[in-house]
Amino acid sequence: MSLAKMTGVCLLVGAGLIGCGHARTPDDYRDATASVLATRSSQVRACYDSAYKADPASQGSVTVQFKVAADTGKFEALQVVGGTAPDALKQCILKSFDGAVLTPADPKEGDATFQWQFVPPKPAA
Repeated sequence: MSLAKMTGVCLLVGAGLIGCGHARTPDDYRDATASVLATRSSQVRACYDSAYKADPASQGSVTVQFKVAADTGKFEALQVVGGTAPDALKQCILKSFDGAVLTPADPKEGDATFQWQFVPPKPAA
């Protein structure tokens, strides 16, 4: 199966810093957030496997936006903002990120957008 590939990453880190602590650069913040999402890849794969089992023609994209909370690192306000994949797949992906946390947390809030592409496997020759 050609599974989801995270195709785009946009991360905006809130301006201003209150208090002390180590703040990531925008690139470090993006990479750390992508690393947390990578820990959920088996759940994302299971979401697609389930959609594919229900309909072997299942394919498309899923675009998710969320906030990374300042000081706690919790992924909050996750929402699907676009994509062509079936709704059940979109909702499964949202659920797969329940409890995701950036550790250590950053003193800055982040806004992120990630996109996955799903393609059914090619038939065996």
